[in-house]
Amino acid sequence: MKLALAVLLLLAGPALGQATYSFNATANEVTSLTTERPIFNAAVCAKVGVPTGCTQSAARSAFCVSVGLASNCTYAAARDAWCVRNTSMPKAPCTGLPTIVIAATAEELFQAKSSEGLDKLRSAQKAARGQRFCGANGIWQNLNQTQKDALCTSPGVGLGAGCDLCP
Repeated sequence: MKLALAVLLLLAGPALGQATYSFNATANEVTSLTTERPIFNAAVCAKVGVPTGCTQSAARSAFCVSVGLASNCTYAAARDAWCVRNTSMPKAPCTGLPTIVIAATAEELFQAKSSEGLDKLRSAQKAARGQRFCGANGIWQNLNQTQKDALCTSPGVGLGAGCDLCP
């Protein structure tokens, strides 16, 4: 039972609820965001290999192509393809996803940066959970092969028997 609970926590992580937050920005903070916006946008364009000054559409199209999809794919499809390529366990939460937002306003930049910050937080939490699972005296080391195979083939993990969740 402890194993099932640990695996559930490992896979579910912080994705247990949803909330909406508001933020009152001072004039100086709005100025800072407005000043940062073209720099952020240029970095997004460079990240997907299109020239500085690119549009949201061009950035998303380039992102689609970078993950092997048609240039007119949806962001959701591109995100899912990116996650499949960059996640070791198919059903694990996806972290590290690049932000593909060309911010038109200070508010959009704030939202994009908040999303990036939360993704970094989730990545750090995922790494800590991974260390508890895979690290010295972690759960994986203390399982016998039958237990490891059961975990690998469980619906929450979705891999075949004999997988190594802690390479």
